Amino acid sequence: MSNAIEKEEPGAEREEDEARQEQGLQETHDAAPMAMDDEGAQAPTQKRGGGGTHPNKGTRDKQAQFYANQFAIPEWMVEVPRDLNGQHSTEEEGGGWFVMPRPEGKRCLMVASGGITVTRLANGEVLHRFPSALPNGSQRAKGPRDGWTLLDCIYHEATRTYFVLDLLCWRKMELYDCTCKFRLFFLRSKFAEELGEESAVAAAATTAAVAAGGGFRLEPLPYFECDSAGLRRAYGESVPFVRDGLLFWSKQGYVEMGLSPLVLLWKDMQCSRYFLRDTQQQQQQQQQFLSCVLVVKKAAGKGGMEGGYPLSTLDGLVVGRATLEEVNAWGVGQGGGGGGGAVGGEEEEGVLVRFWFEGATEDEEGNEQLLHGLRFNKHCSLKRATADAWSKLLFHSRAKEGGREGGRAVTFDLLLQAVERSAQEEGEEAEEMMR
Repeated sequence: MSNAIEKEEPGAEREEDEARQEQGLQETHDAAPMAMDDEGAQAPTQKRGGGGTHPNKGTRDKQAQFYANQFAIPEWMVEVPRDLNGQHSTEEEGGGWFVMPRPEGKRCLMVASGGITVTRLANGEVLHRFPSALPNGSQRAKGPRDGWTLLDCIYHEATRTYFVLDLLCWRKMELYDCTCKFRLFFLRSKFAEELGEESAVAAAATTAAVAAGGGFRLEPLPYFECDSAGLRRAYGESVPFVRDGLLFWSKQGYVEMGLSPLVLLWKDMQCSRYFLRDTQQQQQQQQQFLSCVLVVKKAAGKGGMEGGYPLSTLDGLVVGRATLEEVNAWGVGQGGGGGGGAVGGEEEEGVLVRFWFEGATEDEEGNEQLLHGLRFNKHCSLKRATADAWSKLLFHSRAKEGGREGGRAVTFDLLLQAVERSAQEEGEEAEEMMR
């Protein structure tokens, strides 16, 4: 299913349109919507319904920060869910999972409101502005007054296509408390019912516009039951984009703020061309290092120096510490680099720094997390929004170990074994009940 998005619209009314969108989102949803991101989305700091912090009008930086706070982040699959193949399970048992091929591209939030459609990157900056056929997405599109539609997307630049992962709001109707199973069904139903009427004309117009370098496509991503057949299709079936891993969605999962165990990201070198690329580059030099982004935070206490400077993950886990001499040598103490502020300001301020590390481990209870062989690489770009999550570091570390004896990497073969074993167990249980 493909739907047209018209040519990007320039003009002097952009800032007014953005301000109307921002105000509309705040008025209709105090802790505004969110979209998923695994590579540096800004972690929300308030709970839904808690009022949050809303930026004052008029400054683009504050608008960007406001939208950056609406993104959520999937955990990486460091353990295979017990009910991964839940095709025949009940809702009380977990309901199982869907699997979806993830396109390579830019994570973004698509907001259609006030007669204009705007997409924003994980750091809150505007990617595109254009009129679209989405409700409230253009002056011609129908929709409730002061309504808005919100989609969680990935922009695939090579084909100028927005691939839709999830539907968060449609015509001012919020779907955060609806299950993933319903949201994915509702997304496709609404695209067919309300946007499908123009499909033939829109497809032709979009093809011409894209060829001229001015239009965009909008397509919901395919998803499958996470059984053996569905897993193989998501992993290897031909798709109109460059595949960058798989996303696993808990069928009964709601939209959850921050790092969410209800959506899991998985990659290997066969379905993601950049997976472990830093390790490969280092192996050519007879070294095996992984890359990570951590927050260098101000040490606790009034003096701030006694315990050193904590090196923290997105989820707040301290995985190492740096001395004052190291921090100064990196240029962090002087406020260089990073998007999180300079060390030495408020207690929670910090600088985003990229490191090399040899491996990640945690104890069996998950109470202690460590990164081994940490060494400074460089400051992060100001466009980088957050540090890496611990699950990402652990997933990459285990994947680097590969099939070594005692290794705990979640491979594709392991996923297949899990879903096939689950199906076999369900079949045996059914036979037992028939006896």
